[in-house]
Amino acid sequence: MSDSKRFDPDDKPVTLLANRPFVVGLLYLGTAVSGFSGLVGLVLAYVFRSHDHEEWEASHYRYLIRTFWLVSIPLFLSFGLLVLSFDTRQNYGTIILFVLIGGIAFIFGLVRTVLSIMKSHVRQSIPNPGSWTF
Repeated sequence: MSDSKRFDPDDKPVTLLANRPFVVGLLYLGTAVSGFSGLVGLVLAYVFRSHDHEEWEASHYRYLIRTFWLVSIPLFLSFGLLVLSFDTRQNYGTIILFVLIGGIAFIFGLVRTVLSIMKSHVRQSIPNPGSWTF
C-alpha cells in the first residue's frame, strides 16, 4: 500500500492566499523579467477597479495604477531624450542620465509594489493611495 494520501471528498478546499491586488503587484514585479507583464497588470487593475470589490481593494487599485504611471512616464521621457540625443559623437552624459533615471524609477516602483503586496496579503488598505511617495 502506498503512503500517499488519497483523495477524500470531505476535505476542505485549499484557499488561495492571493487576491486581486496581490496578483497585479506580482505582475508588476514580473516586468523586470518579462518586460510586458506590467501592462497586463495595469489593464487588470483598471478592470478590477470597475468591478465589485472590497473596500480595502479600492485603495490598492488606485495606488498600483499611480505606481505604473509614476514609473513609466519618467522612463519614457528619459528614453526619448536618449534617442534624440544620439548623433555622430558619443553622448555619455545622456546615457548616464538615462541609467540614473531608470534606476531611480525602478527602485521607486519596486518599493511601492512590494508595499502594496505586503498590505494586500493581510487585506489592509493603503493609507494614502494618491501620494507621490511611499
